[in-house]
Amino acid sequence: MKALRNEEYQSNLWFGSLLIKLGEGGIAIAELRSGNSAGMDERSVRLAQNETVFRAANEAIEGNRGDRGSEELTFLCECGVQTCFERIELTREEYEGVRAEPARFFVAPGHEDLTAGEFVVEETSRYTVVEKRGEERTIVERSDPRRSRQ
Repeated sequence: MKALRNEEYQSNLWFGSLLIKLGEGGIAIAELRSGNSAGMDERSVRLAQNETVFRAANEAIEGNRGDRGSEELTFLCECGVQTCFERIELTREEYEGVRAEPARFFVAPGHEDLTAGEFVVEETSRYTVVEKRGEERTIVERSDPRRSRQ
């Protein structure tokens, strides 16, 4: 994939501490503003920030879909691994159920990381819902794209 120069992006959207750059073909590229929470190890901060990047990308994808009823839709795994682009099928109702709680993310089965300040809330054959706690929760709640729309 060819990297785009800054002037080639069509729009830039800030969601909390995230900058989502939308380019040709609907590709979302995110950058994080610097900032660290005191008392948290770098890995936990990075994983929480990575999860917020994938959540923001999924929100951008969802926002461009229109109403599809109860049909299953494809989203990106929201685990903290930067190189994971696994796809997960969810209905709109399932997606909105996870989004209703700003500290919750859906990940592919086996992608949960209990050492990164999260615990499992729900498991299905298609996805697992995890919820952040502690300082990681503060990071992801601050970066919730829906927070700015309320």
